[in-house]
Amino acid sequence: MLKASLRNFVAHRGRLVLSALAVALSVAFVAGTLIFVNTVSAVFADVARASSADVTVTPKTEVAAKRLTRSGRIPTVPAALVDRVRGVPGVAAAHGDVVVEDVGLFDRAGEAVSVVSDSSTIALGWCACPYSPVRLASGREPRGPNEAVLDAESARRSRVRVGARLRLVATPGPFEVTVVGIASYRVRPTGDTLVLLDDAHAAARLIGRSDVVTQVSATAATGVSDEVLRARVTATLGADPGLTVRTRAETTTAATERLGAMLTVVEVGLLGCAGLSALVGVFLIFNTFSMLVARRTREIGLMRAIGASRADVNRSVLTEAALLGVVGSTFGLVAGYGLATGLTALLSRFGVATGDITLVFSPVTAVVGYGVGLVATVSASWVPARRASRVAPMAALREAHSPPAPLRGRTILGLGALVPGVGALASGNPALVCVGGAATLVAFVLLIPVLARPLIPILASPYCRAFGRVGRLGRDNALRDPRRTGATAGALMIGIALVAAVAVVTSSMSVSFDRDFARSFHADVVIGSEQALSAQVAETVRAVPGVGTQVRTRRSDAWITVKGHTRQVELDGADGGVDAMLGHTYVRGSATRGLAPDAIVLDADYAKRVGVTVGDPVEVRLPGGAARSLRVGGLRTDQPPGNGGDVNPMVGLDTFTLLAPEALDDTIYVRAAAGVDPGGLRVAVKAALADRPNVSVRTRADYEQSRKRMTRVLLGLAYGLLALTVVIALLGVVNTLALSVVERTSEIGVLRALGLSRRQVRRMIRLESLTIALYGATLGLALGVAWGAGARRAIAADGVGVLAVPWTTIGVVIVGTTLAGLTAALVPARRAARLDIAAAVTVDR
Repeated sequence: MLKASLRNFVAHRGRLVLSALAVALSVAFVAGTLIFVNTVSAVFADVARASSADVTVTPKTEVAAKRLTRSGRIPTVPAALVDRVRGVPGVAAAHGDVVVEDVGLFDRAGEAVSVVSDSSTIALGWCACPYSPVRLASGREPRGPNEAVLDAESARRSRVRVGARLRLVATPGPFEVTVVGIASYRVRPTGDTLVLLDDAHAAARLIGRSDVVTQVSATAATGVSDEVLRARVTATLGADPGLTVRTRAETTTAATERLGAMLTVVEVGLLGCAGLSALVGVFLIFNTFSMLVARRTREIGLMRAIGASRADVNRSVLTEAALLGVVGSTFGLVAGYGLATGLTALLSRFGVATGDITLVFSPVTAVVGYGVGLVATVSASWVPARRASRVAPMAALREAHSPPAPLRGRTILGLGALVPGVGALASGNPALVCVGGAATLVAFVLLIPVLARPLIPILASPYCRAFGRVGRLGRDNALRDPRRTGATAGALMIGIALVAAVAVVTSSMSVSFDRDFARSFHADVVIGSEQALSAQVAETVRAVPGVGTQVRTRRSDAWITVKGHTRQVELDGADGGVDAMLGHTYVRGSATRGLAPDAIVLDADYAKRVGVTVGDPVEVRLPGGAARSLRVGGLRTDQPPGNGGDVNPMVGLDTFTLLAPEALDDTIYVRAAAGVDPGGLRVAVKAALADRPNVSVRTRADYEQSRKRMTRVLLGLAYGLLALTVVIALLGVVNTLALSVVERTSEIGVLRALGLSRRQVRRMIRLESLTIALYGATLGLALGVAWGAGARRAIAADGVGVLAVPWTTIGVVIVGTTLAGLTAALVPARRAARLDIAAAVTVDR
């Protein structure tokens, strides 16, 4: 039986190649993701290791330092700590480092100086330390408060030379520096822009204080290990809860973990594509083996007649599937290595040097890749294998094709899953909507052969009238085996359902946002930045002629305690006019009470869940600050579309200042004075802030468009899924049609003998392919719209109150599906038309 399996696999290798491609595609995504993530993690770990001191003392922060700098707060330690660390036995040298992320660096024309657009700019003090990330390549080191050294990659890409004047925008304010040197990386560029200032003036320039540093770095003396030195430093500093002492290895691990959080987005996206391709590939493999088993009914019956048991036949089919999985997985691993190579090379566009990077291909990657391929193929072939094992020995004496099994069981099971699934989708409960989505998918997979007979004649009626008997032949061929048609169309159905669901949700979000934005947003100009806005920005804007009302807002992570229950939230601070500017809605209390000193505004739903109302006390604490008791002064219900979760708690700016004295503004909203053109006001405000090119000044329309970017990203993801699904579904249609042509060789020969021309044969095959594609698209659109409507109901409380079906997108999907169906039929139709009539009619059916 093993020899028979190997012979069958080799004999049908041409018919199995498309199934192997589907396996290879899913394995390639899995393997490529693992190789890429492991490689990038190793590369950045090397960079972090080379750029870390033997022992580092940093301020302990309750949230990520990057989130603190958003509100203008930079975690620091006293500069006097450097001398204490320097005096620890075993410390060869100690240095106080000043490192500030997300500063702005611009040339004299106001253009950002960076490696790539939107890359991070890091400012730090110059230090000729062994752990410094750079070394001087040309020019000299900075001396004085207005000199700087720029990294070579940023200088090259922004065309900055020694002697150039740049504007650096830090939290204390903007200032000009002269580039006196260019520095090259000691390890490799990582995509960040580095600007290095004179070490003696870095803290004053970047933080606004000269008596602090952001970390203390210690170099171990010869013979002293990092662990021993860390223990000594910790003992000297005492159990200070505000400090963290790490070795080089621990610092590297922490940096890699932060990188891992960023890589998660890439990892989830690629593995999602892998999961989708594997799911769709299962349909293709199932269909291929079902057709091969049906084709070999007489052969299997003969094997049973000469002594092969059911278990032997079952193992034979599963062995072929396992061989297919091994071959497909092998090609998938090779393709995954190529995908990882491409992704790694893509990093060079973000400023990361990738020329000498060695990809990390671990044994785990190979095991996971082969596991995915084998599980997909063997599970997909399980039902065809069981079907083959049930072939009776007498089948060797009958026609090769057995009558199709009845669909009554599938109908009962499908309806049993569909009815509760639809109910769960309509419930509006997020958990039930997920369950409903899974139930309706199972229902459609079960019912897709059942629905073929009533739906396909309707879909095919236009071209049946247009092409007469050829159109009817194409329709009848698609209806001949509903299971096969359903399995082929099912692959396309799943992808289009995902696209339609995402399109409905994003369209509903967009329409809901437009409605709520027009109703509640009353600012004419919005001023913001990637950095916190210093107090001078608000003062400058307030002095611009034409400014009517100005509202400042701040934001920070915070902990709110209600009745003994503590919860981490984002806390907003705002001027008193924020309600009129942004259209806040209150169900209890008011803005006057909620933004008063020592008061707070809560989300109405959250307040109801925890059992508090206006006048009740709550406790609020910001990172690094003391807890403060506040009274609930108002309950809000407004929620921007797509924000998700509860409305952020909000306090007045005076209260926010008490909680976080160093916090700066996050956004400033401006209303034009009566008779002032908003567009002209934007120009005036931009001119007044010309010395701060990092600050964006947007009109109401600009701000609205920026808020819609998320929907465009989601739609781009949906179209990417559609493209991936169409590719795999095309493989399935091509495979089905190719095997169908082989099955119907004698029939096609008879049709040719009866007068059907080559052109008509090609048309018949193309119309059969078009029927399958349109059938899959129709069910996919119905399922996807239902999913989207259910998801919209689940997030209605988050501001998505309008259901919008994107008919344009649906039209594009239908047109694309039509073209895909016609494209898939090109090769099988050509092969069918070129069959020799005499040879075809004599083929043993």
